[in-house]
Amino acid sequence: MPFARITHNLYKIVSAVLAVCVLSIAGIIEVLNFRAGGYLPRHDEFYNDDPAQGFVTWRYSPLTSDKVWLRIRGPRTPDGAPLNRPLTPDEHSHMEREVKSGRANNALLDAVTVGTLQYLLVPGLFLLALGRWRAEPCKAWTVSQLVIAIVAAFLMFYRGYFTSLGR
Repeated sequence: MPFARITHNLYKIVSAVLAVCVLSIAGIIEVLNFRAGGYLPRHDEFYNDDPAQGFVTWRYSPLTSDKVWLRIRGPRTPDGAPLNRPLTPDEHSHMEREVKSGRANNALLDAVTVGTLQYLLVPGLFLLALGRWRAEPCKAWTVSQLVIAIVAAFLMFYRGYFTSLGR
């Protein structure tokens, strides 16, 4: 009897940790995707809109600070030298939008990279919950874990965590 109790408690601990991890990763990716402007699921983007040139690869944005933005995209003279003047309100607003977008892109890319763990965690959670379902059907704990696993699997495949990193 003590072995059965230890096994039951171990199941609850492992399944709770898995459920929290799966739910947290999926939630963080959804929030960051919203902040990044709904970047996922990725759409086929081609270099210069030309399929012959191949897909655009999702990369980190260097535009994550005002200083970098000014160096890369700041106002220039006709010969390409940086202008040494304060930004106009329109230029400043454009800079803020691009820096915010760059930061959101990088955070989402990091989260999706971690999100590939879902391909291992979600089936594990689903199998644990399904095994427990056979022993105790209709328990709220088991049902909630099954729902978490199914929703996370849907998001994982619909958002294309793994496939979005390859392009």
